[in-house]
Amino acid sequence: MALLRNLSVCLAAFLGVFLHASPVMAQTPVSCGAVVAGYLDGPHAGSEWLEVIGTRVVSRGVFGFSSFTMQDTFQIESTPLHTAPAAARADFIASRSGSTAYSGYFHEVFPGRGNGDEDRWQFWIARSGALYLRSVTWNGAWATVQNVTCYTGDTGQLVAVGTTATPGFGVDFWTFVMRRNELI
Repeated sequence: MALLRNLSVCLAAFLGVFLHASPVMAQTPVSCGAVVAGYLDGPHAGSEWLEVIGTRVVSRGVFGFSSFTMQDTFQIESTPLHTAPAAARADFIASRSGSTAYSGYFHEVFPGRGNGDEDRWQFWIARSGALYLRSVTWNGAWATVQNVTCYTGDTGQLVAVGTTATPGFGVDFWTFVMRRNELI
C-alpha cells in the first residue's frame, strides 16, 4: 500500500512539473505575412515556388474524418499509398504569383473512404499571410481560412494552422507546412 501511495505521489509530482513546463516548450507564433513576404523578397529575387503538405480534420457525420494533401492529379487507384511513387508525390507546389502570393493545386485524399475518391483544391497564400482555399471538385467559391496561426519549423518551414466553416457541416481544421524552394 505504501508503494502505491509513493508511486502516486511521484507520478503526480512528475505530471505537475511536466504540465508547468509545457507552456515554456510550446512554439511561439510568428507573423505569417512576415515569413511569406520574406519568401517572396528573399535572396536571389525570392523563391519561385513553395513545396507544401497539408492535412484536414473534420468533426461531422457519425464521427468525423481526416484527409491529407497530395500532388495535383494524384490518383490512389493508379498509385497506391504504400508505394515509393506515392511517397514522391506527397507534396504539392504553390508557384509564385508575381510579388503578391503563391498559388497551387492539390488533391485531397481520404484514407477512411477506401474507394479511391479524391477531391481537387486550389491553395493561395498571400504576402499578407492570408490563406485561401477553393474546392475545384465541388465548384466552390474561395474560402478565407480563419484564425490562422503560424509557426516556424526547425529547418525554416512555415506551419500555418487555421479553420474554415462549412455551413451545415461544422468547422474544418487545416494545417499546412510549407518550405521555400528556389532556383539558383
